[in-house]
Amino acid sequence: MSNVHNIFGNLTKIQATEDEGEIFDSLKNFIDEFVSVLEILIVEDERNKNNLRWYSSNNLIICGMTMLTIHEELIEQLIQEYKKKHGLTAVIRKTESIFRKIVLDQKNTMQSYAHLVDYKECTKRFLGLN
Repeated sequence: MSNVHNIFGNLTKIQATEDEGEIFDSLKNFIDEFVSVLEILIVEDERNKNNLRWYSSNNLIICGMTMLTIHEELIEQLIQEYKKKHGLTAVIRKTESIFRKIVLDQKNTMQSYAHLVDYKECTKRFLGLN
């Protein structure tokens, strides 16, 4: 019976590690997406100041912001699923804390560029209404 318990315990640890890896990968991708959208917003803000907006920039910004929102929701779900499967481990507690700080920083940074973003259209796309 002890060997069965050890094997099951090892499988649980392996699954937890794989789930953690998936969350870490998603967090990294979220940060990369945020940087990409931010770079677009910085360029478009300069163009906006000079009245030289790119004709398709609005759509590009809406797509980027919608993808950020979708990715944020995905990470939220991954964290919740992890907690259901493995409980509130030290790893997930720290990961969730880091994620919350990243999201807060992202939202604070985006405030400077809010005039460039059509949030109503982003919400429609996020909900699949477009």
